[in-house]
Amino acid sequence: MRMMAWSLAPAFNPEISFRHGGCRADQFGYYAPIRMNEFPHQININHLKTDRRISGIGQEAVPLVALATLNAIHMATVKRIRLVPIAKPRLEQHLE
Repeated sequence: MRMMAWSLAPAFNPEISFRHGGCRADQFGYYAPIRMNEFPHQININHLKTDRRISGIGQEAVPLVALATLNAIHMATVKRIRLVPIAKPRLEQHLE
């Protein structure tokens, strides 16, 4: 579940900003993982049965979680969001 929390952060938290050709948040201290009060109350995870040797089960999901979240919002609302992060004001404005 820790990797899920780490993966949701880019979808909901402020974006990384750049200034004078460089990243302003150049340390992980500036990267805020999602907090427990922001974490979904329920998450369904399905594991695929495979003959391949699995070496990890968390890190592979990091780039995909934001996309899956956007797809879930689309399936629930029939509205497509194409910008991340999904800040609350942006989400409310988009879903009106």
